[in-house]
Amino acid sequence: DIEGADAAGVLLDTVLKNAPPELLRQRIGDLLAEMRDEKVNRRLQKLLGKGRASQRAFTIRATKYVDGPKLLKKMRKGLGAKEPEIVIATCLALAARQDKEALPELEKLLGNAKGQDVRLALMESISILKDGDGDWMERLSPRCKA
Repeated sequence: DIEGADAAGVLLDTVLKNAPPELLRQRIGDLLAEMRDEKVNRRLQKLLGKGRASQRAFTIRATKYVDGPKLLKKMRKGLGAKEPEIVIATCLALAARQDKEALPELEKLLGNAKGQDVRLALMESISILKDGDGDWMERLSPRCKA
């Protein structure tokens, strides 16, 4: 039986060496993030921004609770990615981190967002960060009807 960081290594290898379905990759990323294990987080930080788009999105998701200004700066670069899955993962990770400093860029991206999935992730992220802000809810309402 394997547990803790050892299990995390197996899960990480599963994602990096195989091509699991998107939902499984997301769940593994969430599990690794929730572990908040230093050893696992160090390994994940080294992978941030590297690999195929699916691996980069996975790493962003898995490091969403890791602290550090360098990591946050590197993570925010995902908002400028061409690949929608990276932009989506970045939006949701920044929301999970409660990164209110990212709000101006998220709002700017929402005006230019291509693809419904990206727009939905941006609206969800901004809504989480604005947390019931009346002005935002008024601005959001017409977008939900479109």
